[in-house]
Amino acid sequence: TTPTTPTTPTTPTTSSAELFSCQSTGPPPKGVCLFDVDGTISTTKHVDAVLDECLKRGFAVGIATAGGYTISKLCPVDRPEHFPYRWMTLKFCENIEQCKTFNAVGSNKFLMNDQLNSSARYQEGLKGRPSKASGPGWRKGFALHTAVQDLKVEEPCGILFDDDPKYLSGAQAYIEAHSLPFATACAKARKCGGADVPDSLTPSYVGDAVDRSIGLCT
Repeated sequence: TTPTTPTTPTTPTTSSAELFSCQSTGPPPKGVCLFDVDGTISTTKHVDAVLDECLKRGFAVGIATAGGYTISKLCPVDRPEHFPYRWMTLKFCENIEQCKTFNAVGSNKFLMNDQLNSSARYQEGLKGRPSKASGPGWRKGFALHTAVQDLKVEEPCGILFDDDPKYLSGAQAYIEAHSLPFATACAKARKCGGADVPDSLTPSYVGDAVDRSIGLCT
């Protein structure tokens, strides 16, 4: 994604704090929606409306990117009125910060924790990857798994939205290897979907995909 002229971020309409708690002060989320950046969340014109489809179902939202992004680059907390990317919104940043759901799988940073990649938990998560399974895709599956665990989701529901078929396949391989009731969803028809997949994420498509993921875990 190429930096664009800073814009005033969209005012949040729904926040995770209204529906669940990512700390220990209230009910946990009912699931997790993770979005790839390039070609996925960055191309939709409806970022906040897309997030609302997850939030109103009780799902925390976050990012799982194989690109060279950092949370401070996407969400400059010292100057929140000047985002370097036109698609990013204040609402998205607030929800990521509240739930610690930023994952840069290309640099092995998960849940905004620089130390996780040196932990036994991370090493265990890498085991069993089939040689044909995409490494970044497998790690996106791991990111979804750890987010669901750390947010104490009672019935493990989760879904990854991505436009890269290799990453979707790798994430699905992780999900199947660990017998998890998680879902993956194509974010761009031209790359990985069929007639029912839009060329950029829409609220109705995301809502339907999350509903299908709930059917897997309940």
